[in-house]
Parts: sequence; structure tokens; C-alpha cells
Amino acid sequence: MTHVLRHLLTGSPIGFKPHHCHPNQPQGPGLANKAVRGVERLRAYYVECGGARGAVQAGGGGGGEVPRQNLSHPYWRGRWCDRRGCDDGGLNACGVWPLALYQMVLSVVWGDTPDSWLLVRDGERGVVGVEEAKLEGFVQALGTVSQFYVEVLGRFPDVGALLSRAPRLAADTLQRGNDAQAILSDLRNELLGSGERADKMRVRDELLDQWRAKCLVMTRLLARFRMPLPPSVVTCFRDDGAMVAPGEGGNACKRVGVVLRTLQEHWNEQAPLLGAAAVGQEGKGDRARDGARDGACLMPVALYVHERPQYFRAVVQGLSTVQGIGSVCAVVVSLDSVHEEMIEIVLSIDFAPVRMVFHPVDDDLLVLQAVVAIKKHWIWLQDALWTRLPETKDHTGHIALLEEDHLVTPDYLLVLARLVELQRTECAGCWGVTVRWACMHDDDKDARKLCRSHSVINTGIAFDRSTYEAIKASDFEAFNDGWDWSLFHLSQTGQMRDMMLGPAVSRISNIGRLGATVTEDGQDPHLQRQLQYNKVGDEGLAIRPEALWIHSEAQHQYTPPAWEPLFVGGIGFIAAP
Repeated sequence: MTHVLRHLLTGSPIGFKPHHCHPNQPQGPGLANKAVRGVERLRAYYVECGGARGAVQAGGGGGGEVPRQNLSHPYWRGRWCDRRGCDDGGLNACGVWPLALYQMVLSVVWGDTPDSWLLVRDGERGVVGVEEAKLEGFVQALGTVSQFYVEVLGRFPDVGALLSRAPRLAADTLQRGNDAQAILSDLRNELLGSGERADKMRVRDELLDQWRAKCLVMTRLLARFRMPLPPSVVTCFRDDGAMVAPGEGGNACKRVGVVLRTLQEHWNEQAPLLGAAAVGQEGKGDRARDGARDGACLMPVALYVHERPQYFRAVVQGLSTVQGIGSVCAVVVSLDSVHEEMIEIVLSIDFAPVRMVFHPVDDDLLVLQAVVAIKKHWIWLQDALWTRLPETKDHTGHIALLEEDHLVTPDYLLVLARLVELQRTECAGCWGVTVRWACMHDDDKDARKLCRSHSVINTGIAFDRSTYEAIKASDFEAFNDGWDWSLFHLSQTGQMRDMMLGPAVSRISNIGRLGATVTEDGQDPHLQRQLQYNKVGDEGLAIRPEALWIHSEAQHQYTPPAWEPLFVGGIGFIAAP
């Protein structure tokens, strides 16, 4: 497969064979044709701007001193045709798909934007830059469209919706320099009055008894820990903890979603730390719940879970066998559902300090598309970990993430700690680490080998506050795909670092075969292979962490099959087969 990035930087052929169909055919080859034609035009302007071989012309990014190209330096955001600071001889080794170039592709694909609206020209020198402020306005408006679809309909906008709405946004923001607020306001009102919204609300109403039952689970949980009900919803419950009948209790009780959310947030703010005191913190009272401040605990482990107790129970049992698990600052479990059996599993954990939190429901109890629900839970948990939870908000190192079907090996924490140590010293370009296999071949047998991987692996990961801050400063939440593909997009467009460090042989297994995004029936061979990769055996568990070594040729080890072609939400990769 021809790399689109190398094509942009060096002019090598893209190798794309056009399909004969309507250029705007939704989700078909016509839309891909349109995208690639846009890339072809933008490459020509990139060359004109002086970026192809590093022969930079003045004006592309301003004069004066220019820092070496470093994706973490704010100077390089949006510098799509300014390659000063690169030392790769004009090749693509120090470049990624810069954010502004990606945004231009969005404007061409969705907005039918003419080139004259996007580019800055300067007399004989031709193209010297991009209308970055106007382009950012268009992208923000497009992101607001996605936000409205998620908030009102619980899903990402479909291709047809973007193709029909984006041209008006482009004309208002890129041509006229406005903020498109009137157009967006009309869109929101249209969605609220749509038949799809009415259908969603009917489904919600049919499920209200189930939601009221979840409120009862929450009130009983609060009572179990002698926690009073929040004052604002006291009148909504009888003495036995059940909700009063519809129409009773006053205005505060009319919206079940608001009541349930209030209970969840009350628990999140007031609940005690559960489980056992961290090793070395026993007998210290409240200080036993704040191991990070004593400097005596290992990195926190956070699990984001839904309602698959058959897997979660096995994962918790596996965690209990992990060496050093009693010394973690906390095991954080974030539940995306009020599910009695899942709650009981969390309450049974007695091998480490446990912080149990609930991802609060939407006030309207809108049923979300699975990929949307998981992404919203994932980013909510990151915010909670890095800014709110007492055990983690001041944490200076990495935080590990697991799902309810991620079963780890007994040396999980030891290997993770070694990976973090080596990331700091040997992989400045890494945004995080993973304990899943990260080398060229998933059947590698060398349990000592580690690799740097230009990829986004979504299993058994850990990262630090700098990566969290990069995510929050990016277009992560506006990107129309799951959390993992959104991270892929960030790394591909230079919004965060683009490598991970991980072992050749996994210290984790994905045991889930049934769930929101996986079904046992009809699994494709590639997905089955992803779920069945090798993991370390008993002989590997005897390896001392300090014996782990980074493969010297691993700079470009395993990458996804189509790493270089540009990934566009709603389309996929722009590349030829």
C-alpha cells in the first residue's frame, strides 16, 4: 500500500485507481475518490509552499528563530508547510500528517471547499500558508455538529448528514469569516424536533421502570455505607429506598435521569475508599488512603467496566494474583451501569485500596450508540483520574488502564513499571506503554524483548499526565470514532506523540467474546486473531524486569496494516487497496 504521507512530502505516486461513481456517494468509493483528489491538489500546494524537500520559503511560518521540530512544542501545531527544524533530508522521518493539513482535507471532503478559501498567497511566491483561523472556525463548527448529534440522538452524524450540512458551514466560516452559530442553532432545533429523537424518547419511556430500579440499587448502596440521600432528591424515595410513584415527590422527581445522576454523583463525591489499605500504609488512618503522598505505592490501576460480570469476575481474580497489587495507590473501578452483580464484585476486592465510581447517566437517559457510550465513559474516567479522585488527581506518574475483560499475568505490574522506566529514558517519542504485544509478529516467543511501536494499541495501556493534557488540548471529543481510533488520529496529526513501548510477548489477554463491540457469531478472522495473540507462559514469569531489553531495530516494528494513509472519521483510511 502506497504511503500517502510519503506521497505528500516527496511527490511519489499515490497509486490510487479511481472508481467510476458519483463523487459524493456516501460511504462508497466516490467519497474516497473525492478525498484523494483533494490530497493530490494539496500536495501541489505543499510543494509550492516549500515543504517537499525542506527548501523552506520565507512566509510559510514567519521569520525569526525556529525550534527543532518537536511535536510537543506549540510552535509546530498547524505548521503544515514549514519544515524548518527538520533534519531528515527532506524525507518523512520527522513529519506526520500535520493537523492543519488534515483539517484542509476535512473541508474539501465534507465542505466542498474551493482552494481559494483555504490558502494564503503572496504575489510571485505563490502559496505561503493556510487560513488557519478560518479553517479552525470551520472545524469547530463541524465538531459542534457531531456534538449535537451525540447529545440529541446518541450517535455520531452519518456521512449523508455531513455532506448535506458541511458546505453551508464552510461557506459561512471559510468564505465569510463568521462563526456559523445561526446555522448550528437551527440544526440543534431540527434534531430536537426530529422523528428519530421522538423514537429515542419513546424507547426511554418504555425503559423507565428499569431506570427506577437502578435508583433503588443506588439508594440501597448508600444506605449500606450509612450515607444519607442528597437533600435535593430526598422526597423522591420511600423509606424502603424505592422511588415514589410517578407524579409524586415534587418537581425534583419528575426526571428519573436527573435523580439517578444525582445519586451517582453523590456517591462519587462522598463514598469511602474501599478494599484494603495499601501495603506499608496499614494503621495510618486516613493516611492509609493516600499512599501517593507517602511515596510508598505503585501506579494506580483503573478499570472501566459495563455489565459483563462473567468476564469481570475472572479479571478481578487475576488481579489478586499480580505481584505487588497490594502496594498500588488504588484500584479505581468506574462502572458505566448501575448493575448489582458488578457492584458486588467490586465490593469483594480485598487485596488493594479500591475507589468505586459511577459514570453518571445522561439526564435524558438517552440510549447511546455503543462506540459513543464507551468513548464518553473513557474520557470521563480520564478527567476523574487526573483532576478529581483523591488517590490519583495529584499523581505524577503513569496510570494503568484495563477493561472488564482484560486478564493480566502475575508479573503485570513489574513489567509495566519497567516499561515506564524505559519510556522515560529510551523512548522520548512514546505517548504511553502497553503490556500487549507491540513487536512485528504476534507469535514472537522472546519474553525479554521490548519494541517501540508506531501505533495505538488499545489493550493494557498506561500513560502519564502529559498525554492526558495533550488529549484534552486536541480535537479528541469532536472526532467521529471510538476512543482508540481518536487517539490514532491524534498521533497521526501531531497532536500527541506517536509511539508506544511494549513487549514482544503479551502480559495480558482479552478474554471477552461477547460485548458492545464484539459478538461471538460472525467474528471475522482478523478480530479472532487479535483476541487470541500469544501471552507469556509460566517460564516467562521467572524473568526479572531488569532483564527486559529494547530491540535495536524496533523503531518501526509492528504497525497497523494501513498506518500511513490518512484516517478520516466517517470515511476510514484514504488510500488505495
